[in-house]
Formats: sequence, C-alpha cells, structure tokens
Amino acid sequence: MIDVKNYFQDILDKKEVKMKTKEARRSHLTSFFYYVQSLLLSENIEFRNPVPNQRVFQFTKKYDDIRKQSEIKTQILTDEQLERILDYSKKNLMKKYFIEFGLLISTGARHSEIRSIRLKNINLPERYLETGFEKDARKSTLKSDEGLLFFFPDKFRTYLKNYIYTLKRDEEWLFPAIKSDNSYSFLASGSLYYTKKKIENALGFKFKLHKFRNTIINNRLIKMRCPLWLSEALTNHKISNSTQIKHYASLTIEQKRNLYDEYFPYYDFSYF
Repeated sequence: MIDVKNYFQDILDKKEVKMKTKEARRSHLTSFFYYVQSLLLSENIEFRNPVPNQRVFQFTKKYDDIRKQSEIKTQILTDEQLERILDYSKKNLMKKYFIEFGLLISTGARHSEIRSIRLKNINLPERYLETGFEKDARKSTLKSDEGLLFFFPDKFRTYLKNYIYTLKRDEEWLFPAIKSDNSYSFLASGSLYYTKKKIENALGFKFKLHKFRNTIINNRLIKMRCPLWLSEALTNHKISNSTQIKHYASLTIEQKRNLYDEYFPYYDFSYF
C-alpha cells in the first residue's frame, strides 16, 4: 500500500490532469488488484488490495477542477424540447419508443426502470406501474427491497393501452428485446441509446436520458411549487427526511395518484 500511495502522492497527483482523470486511474487500479486478490484467494493466498481509498489519500484539487457557475450548463430540458421529442417519437419511430419516451418524461423514472417493466406490473385503471425488480434496474431498490411505484397521465393511458394490444398475447415485457438465444428479455440499453442518438440528430440538440428525471423534479419545484420531499417521493428519489418518508409511504394509491396529478407540470402537452 505504501508504494501505491507514494505513486499517487509523488507522481499522479502532480500531473497536470483533472481530478476526474486521477480518480479514474484509482478506480482502474482498484479493479485490477481486486482481480488479483480473487485469483490469489482461489489458491488460499491472502492478499490485500493496496490502493488507498479517498479516506486514506485525497488528490489535490487544481484550478481546473473547480467549475465556474457561469459555465455550468442547465440540467433540465425545456417544455418545447420535451414536446418535440414526443412529436418526433410519435410520428417517426416505432410505437414502443414513443411509449418509452412518454413514460420517461411523465414519470421521472430511470431508463433502466422503464425498460424492465413487466406487463403484469402495469395497472391501467389506476394509472400506475411498478418496476425496479430486475437486476439491471435495481439501482434504487437494492437496500429497500421494494418495488418502485410510478404514475402516468390520464390521457397517456390510452396510448399505453393501444400499444399493449399490439404485443403478443404471451408477452411478458412491456418493451421486449429482440429474440436472442431462444429467450426473451427486456429491451437493452443500447437500443434506447441508439434511438436517442437518432432523435438528437433529427432535432438538433443533445440530451441525456437522466435529464428527463432531473427536469420533472425541477419543474415540480419551480412551476408547481411542490415540496421538495414530495417531488423526491413521486420520482422514488432518496428522501432526506425520514419522517416524510413514513408519511408518504402511509398514503393510499389513490392519495399518491392525486398528488401526482396536482403537481404534474406537463398537463398542457397534447399527449398528456
């Protein structure tokens, strides 16, 4: 560990590179030595990962590591951009991508949570869906061991219902993947990223899939004056106030849906 720490302190930390690059180097070395550790343990040889974590050694921040407020780009999309994404998806893409982007925009769920929805976990009459059960969509449910409940707009329910009717009768997933190795699974992230790129090229602006989540949270706060804890709860974000967590959890499905409708910022969109 001393040798690696000396390398960090005397060589890497003095390089004229950004903190992000230094931390990436730490991550790569950590992964490599964990691999070595697993190999040695298989031979009953004890080995300790020598890479110091951030509590043991912190890199020195340089001028370029500190972002100027004037240079920080907005993390939310405008209403016009959101509507253009929906319009393009509806008119130019397969129906499943219109539904997928509609749910990303209106629920604030992560794309992994949207891609991995099972048909049995959609309640059209009550306008909600549950997700977060699958391995690739469990970022926010690893500790809670609870599904994630999301609501969608009343008008969009019709589009969702019509899309579901087009799926095979024995289909399991809302967004099935292309058949591979004689098995079906939900849509891969690569397919969604490829479609996102196609939309970006057509509309002339770039966006990150996570921006839909950031955007609805910010619009609830700014446009709808929604309390922060409730905005977090409606998107299954980690809530900082444990008291409010218990309060929201105790509400009925109907009460939660009413709060979703009350603070939904896009009801002037033609599809919602």
